Amino acid sequence: MSGSCSNSQAALILIVNMISKRMNEVLLHSAILADQDWPEYAAYCRARESGRRRLAFRHLSAFIASIGVAGDGRRRKFAHWVCERLTENEPDSGALLPEPLLTEIVIPALGQWRADEPWNSIPLRWLGVLLTSPGHLAVRSGLRPPDEQGESLLRKAINLDPPDQVARVRLIECRIGTLDFNAHHLPEAYLGEPETDLKRVARPSR
Repeated sequence: MSGSCSNSQAALILIVNMISKRMNEVLLHSAILADQDWPEYAAYCRARESGRRRLAFRHLSAFIASIGVAGDGRRRKFAHWVCERLTENEPDSGALLPEPLLTEIVIPALGQWRADEPWNSIPLRWLGVLLTSPGHLAVRSGLRPPDEQGESLLRKAINLDPPDQVARVRLIECRIGTLDFNAHHLPEAYLGEPETDLKRVARPSR
């Protein structure tokens, strides 16, 4: 019995190390990409990768302070850039967008962008992606339902820009995640409403 526990613990340690390695690679690559335009953010990524958490968040605070007084265009540019990095590297990209940066800069920038340019699909897409990002793998695996507001924003983005592959893929993942979540207690019970879910599957992405 103790041998099997040791094997399980070793497997868990291996998985954690693999995840940490991939997250570190994402942080370093993003730091390189950010060096020219956002050096303080690049410094945050490097310090976070090296395990210097306190230093990392000092750099993050400095970055938030500087971009917070920058123009709308600069904040929008960063929000767009960091959301691209986030989706390119899921599920290993969580450290790229820590809570203070998300709530103080990125979400407000996207919200203002959406208000200023209601014809533009980009802020809608990224708001939808961010709202459906928590537990993204769990949504894809049917372990939790996706955010309905996020799905609504993704649909609106697709209405404005039908070829938007990022929004389309995320919306499809959300729908599959919902079906898997509602079915994961079968054959004992179906957690959702079958008719509603059949309509969900048949509904066009737009």
